[in-house]
Amino acid sequence: MKLILMLVSAVISIYAVLCMIRIIITWIRSLSYSPFARFLAGVCDPYLNLFRGKRILCIAGLDFGPALGISILGAVAALISSIGRGGLHFGFILSTIISLAWSIAASIISFFILILVIRLIVFLIGKDNDQFWDMVDGPINQISGAIIRPFSGGKPVPFKTRLIASIIILVVADIVGSLVIASICHLVGLIPF
Repeated sequence: MKLILMLVSAVISIYAVLCMIRIIITWIRSLSYSPFARFLAGVCDPYLNLFRGKRILCIAGLDFGPALGISILGAVAALISSIGRGGLHFGFILSTIISLAWSIAASIISFFILILVIRLIVFLIGKDNDQFWDMVDGPINQISGAIIRPFSGGKPVPFKTRLIASIIILVVADIVGSLVIASICHLVGLIPF
């Protein structure tokens, strides 16, 4: 039984990775219609579509529903793995819920970091004279403005500086948040009942 549960957990984890790859491929037009992308769409989209387009999961015009779906897969895989090891108790369940909440937040932070880094690179190489980037800059300006505002005293900050500062702040927030949440989860996981 233990082997079966560990195998199910591994399959769910692999499926979560495939879903992540599917999401990334949808951002790259040239890969979106490849045979591999069509295969992933057939395998992953029925699950990911359960989370897409939910108003509460849309931030600055971006849909984070699939990130929630991937986080849930991770939590289920961890839960099944824990049951396989015989360690299911209140502390673990609470720890898993906290970890899931952070996983969603960290996914959003990582996504913003990725978008900001890509935008910075495109800005630096001067290839941003495109209607696509004009469309992307709206949410980027909202996000980077909200991130930098507490540090700038409300003063205008040049676009390049805002991108760099936002990336640094988000990376630090991701690292510090991960360390704090890992410590909290470890302590909560020690609850014996």
